[in-house]
Amino acid sequence: MGKTLLLYSNERQLVTALRENNEAAIRYVFDGKAYGEKIKQLYHDIIVEHRCRLKLNDLRDSFKLKMLHNNCEAMAAYEDDSSCFEVWLMVKAEKYFNACGREHDKEMVENIACTDENRRILREKDTEYVFNGKEYKSLFNILYYKYVNSKSSNHQMDIDEMVHEIYCHLVKEDHKRLKKYDSGRDFFDRWLFTTGKNFLINYFTKKNEELLDSDDLSTVDNEGKNPYRDADMVNDVGNALPKLPTNYQDVIKKIFYEDKNPEEVAKEMGISRGNVDTLKYRALAKLSQLLIAYSDEFSGANGKNRIKKKNI
Repeated sequence: MGKTLLLYSNERQLVTALRENNEAAIRYVFDGKAYGEKIKQLYHDIIVEHRCRLKLNDLRDSFKLKMLHNNCEAMAAYEDDSSCFEVWLMVKAEKYFNACGREHDKEMVENIACTDENRRILREKDTEYVFNGKEYKSLFNILYYKYVNSKSSNHQMDIDEMVHEIYCHLVKEDHKRLKKYDSGRDFFDRWLFTTGKNFLINYFTKKNEELLDSDDLSTVDNEGKNPYRDADMVNDVGNALPKLPTNYQDVIKKIFYEDKNPEEVAKEMGISRGNVDTLKYRALAKLSQLLIAYSDEFSGANGKNRIKKKNI
């Protein structure tokens, strides 16, 4: 604020000049370096960080117009005895940038979900931007290496397949899930990350469950035989289970062998329903990893193909 005091004896004079539409004061605050660096930092922290396609100059100019609109009506709300003017202005700018960023995301999602042929170009442009553009690439990379290709998982899916699966999950049934995005609650990239994470956890949990469900005698083919109940697979599961942590063993046995629902398991184990789901997912992921190791050791390439065929 040192430079400000060179032009104005105190903040009161600066704010008074702004309220009077003094051009020198307006240029100093909105076009000069005094506040410019802080505005630029806000832009990067909010707009760039959340992958919004809004330009710094456009956003800064619109904020300026908003503050000076109707004889500086917004500026008149400043109470010079309650806070530093610089802090007050940056708070206003932060709220404005957040609102503009979320409005951008809202329009983008509406374009992707719109089936109106008149908006086809916008739909294709925004779909490409999110699911095949460089801005969202880092987000999908984190999802992939944390939930698909991590050291604790052996899921058969590359990153392009993962992005495609997430896209299909969002747009099926007339974009039902995509339309659940609420710009009033968060930016789209954070919503997409959380939604993608939950989808991948559920997706691979179901894939892993198929392995244990294959030991269910109710699964039969046209000849009355269980097509997955081969002796080596059953033996592998039996050998792998004791190698899991005790709580992992318990949750698998109770759900898949004793056919208990999650609420019953939660009550017996003295944990919450959410913890049961988490334990089940981690147990199945670890079991899948052990079974692939058995397959590599005893079955060679044929074992790998057998596991892959069952979509673990």
